Amino acid sequence: MDRWHTAMEYVADTKQAIDWVQNTNIKRIGVPVELQDGLPYRELLSFCENKWVDDGAMGQGITLHQREQDGVGIVNPFIASDRAAVNVGNPFQKGHHLILVPLHLEDHWCGSVIALRSDNRGITIFDPLQATKDKYYAACKTTLKDLYGELYEILHVKLETKCRQPDASSCGVAVLIF
Repeated sequence: MDRWHTAMEYVADTKQAIDWVQNTNIKRIGVPVELQDGLPYRELLSFCENKWVDDGAMGQGITLHQREQDGVGIVNPFIASDRAAVNVGNPFQKGHHLILVPLHLEDHWCGSVIALRSDNRGITIFDPLQATKDKYYAACKTTLKDLYGELYEILHVKLETKCRQPDASSCGVAVLIF
């Protein structure tokens, strides 16, 4: 009888291990039901405390954006500086009306959105810090012009200045929300 109980313990432990492996698949981003309607900005900040959003978290965030929103292309910010790799994942494919271009400049996240619909064509650049003297806005413009010269020249460029991050460390969260 003791052997039976020991064997059943092993079976239960094995089942728990299998359940854990299935539920922690790193290729899947699961959003709990409680969070599917989104979170207010302040609550998102509590996840990172006073720390910066690291590359992995930013990558997960932009991947989730692309997966959840039809018609949205994303330029991977980790390869955006490489001109040959900018089109990896085909962000400009037919059917995409918005292209999100997160930009990492000098340890600071900025964002830009390229709108391709005929009714609102243009490029919107967002610096959540809104630094004095347009430091990051100028860097974003230069980077976008280098990467998308012809497109940059024909589209109207607008600077988003309404939203500002409340502290010095939440620029990544602000860009994901933007």
